[in-house]
This record gives sequence, C-alpha cells and structure tokens, in this order.
Amino acid sequence: MHNQSSSVQFQKQKLFALFLSNYNKKRTFALFNQKAHVMTKRIKLLATIAVLSSLATSCIMYQPQGVDIPLINHENDIRIDGSISAGYMVGIFPAINATASYGFNSWGTAQLHANWDLSRGYYLQAGAGAYLPIDKFVLEGYLGYGYGYKYYIKSDTVANPKEFFGNYQIPYVQLNMGWVDLANGHIDLGLGVKAGCYIPDITDRWTNHPDTKYIDSPLALIEPQLFFRVGGEHLKFTIRAGMSFFPEESGLLYAPFGASVGVNYRF
Repeated sequence: MHNQSSSVQFQKQKLFALFLSNYNKKRTFALFNQKAHVMTKRIKLLATIAVLSSLATSCIMYQPQGVDIPLINHENDIRIDGSISAGYMVGIFPAINATASYGFNSWGTAQLHANWDLSRGYYLQAGAGAYLPIDKFVLEGYLGYGYGYKYYIKSDTVANPKEFFGNYQIPYVQLNMGWVDLANGHIDLGLGVKAGCYIPDITDRWTNHPDTKYIDSPLALIEPQLFFRVGGEHLKFTIRAGMSFFPEESGLLYAPFGASVGVNYRF
C-alpha cells in the first residue's frame, strides 16, 4: 500500500514537472515573439522616420560623398567597399554607396564609385592615380571626374509647385594618406582631401513662370574626410566622417557634414 501511494505521488510530481516545463517553454516562446515583434516595430519606425525626414527636408542639391579611401599598397590590391552614409543640414539625408579600387601595377591605381540617395539623386565617379607605400604608411593621389543628378520639389501650394532638377559635374583631384595593417593587420586609418569644381546645370521651375538656372556658375569644392577600419585580414568594418565646403557664397543649398558606416573587403 505504501509503495502504491509512493508511486502515485511520484507520477503526480512527474506530471507537475512536465506541466511546468511546457508552461515555461510556452512562456519563453511567447516572450521571445513579443520582443521580436516590438523590435520589428521599432526598426520599421526608425526607417520610416529616416525616410520621412529625408523627403520632408530634401531641399539640398549636394551632400558629402561616401567614397572609400582605399590606401592601395601593392600590385593587384583590390578593395570593395559598401556603406550607408548620411548628409546633415537640419534634416538627415541617407545614401547607399559602393566603391571598387584596384592597384593595377606597382604604382598605379584606379577607382569607381556610385551612390544613390533617398532624397532623389545619384552620383557616379571614376578616377585613376598613383600610390606610394612606405612600410605601413601609404600616400596616394587620384585625378577623376564625377557626374550627379538631383531633383527636389517644393510645394508652396498644391497647385503651384516649385521644382529644382538637373545634373552636375565634378572634375577633381584627391590626395589620400594613412596607415594600413596596424595592430597585426587589423586596423587601417587615415584621411583624404578632395578638391574639385562643382559645375551645375540645375533648373529652377515654377508654375506659370519661365524656367531659370538655379546656380549659373561653377563653384570651387573642398571635401576633407577621415576614416577608420577595423576587423580581420580581409573583411573590415569602416567608419568615415567628412564635410563639403564651398568657399564662394553662392546660395547653393547643400549638407556641409556627412558620415558613413559599412564594410570593406580586401582580396
């Protein structure tokens, strides 16, 4: 009788333990789903805010470009860089960037860059130059050409919108310098300075008014940029921060500051 009672008690304890186990599993799963749902909603909210901020204040016609500073240091050195950047002037203006750089011999290098920004524009750039490695220090220079397009509509009233649209060209020279493969090959850092001429062909169009040129003369442009890369032998995370500076007073609406984060792969 005692053994039978003990057996029943044991079965009850076993069933209770099984019940608690299933309850905890269900509760954990429910909590995980709840947290995942909250996180998804927050990500969607942040993305929506970024896009609306860009579209609501997209009155800029230029912003700092998120071009990689590769610091090529040997023949057949290839770097591929992808990043998300943002220009800042009252609002935030995000863009998606891609850059490819290649050392085609012991001193020459070439670079291609493209970006698309959410404030209705794109920019393409190609350059060629030379590099000089001195141990872990690298000095490189480029001569190149950039082409971009921008569109912005400002509605004073629904029936009377004002548009700015057109392309621009940027012939430029750029000097980069910095250190690669520091701390057992895991850190790169340095800076670049780009100097060029912003040549706009942008139309100012207003309903029932004749088209006029928004900016009708070329402008000098200076863009300094700092960068930092850290990671493994081939794949590194990269951070860049820079600014655009037009020495002449022109009335051009542009974002003076910019930053980008992304990944950089070295073959």
